Amino acid sequence: MTQLELLELRRRALLERCARQRAELAYRLEQIAPSLQLSRWTDKALRWGRSRATSPLTFWAVSLALALLIVRPRKLLGRLAWITGALSLLARASHLVRLIGQWREIRAGLR
Repeated sequence: MTQLELLELRRRALLERCARQRAELAYRLEQIAPSLQLSRWTDKALRWGRSRATSPLTFWAVSLALALLIVRPRKLLGRLAWITGALSLLARASHLVRLIGQWREIRAGLR
């Protein structure tokens, strides 16, 4: 067998392998069904939006996020430490308010 025939056999084998991989890829893409996944994601987003978008806190969080996107990135990075500190304090304050409310309920129940 000559060198040319060997190369031709290798070429055919590679083309067959490519055809098999192409068929497998088409099968896998069909299994994924992107349109079905997209509809599932939109359904989840709509359900999430209906349940949480009514909160005023959500409105302000989204407004703040949009405002931060408008600000230049250099300013945003400079203020990031301040923002995270403020959010941490806000989370602690809300936890403290919740604890005080529970304490008052317990105290009112003892009377």
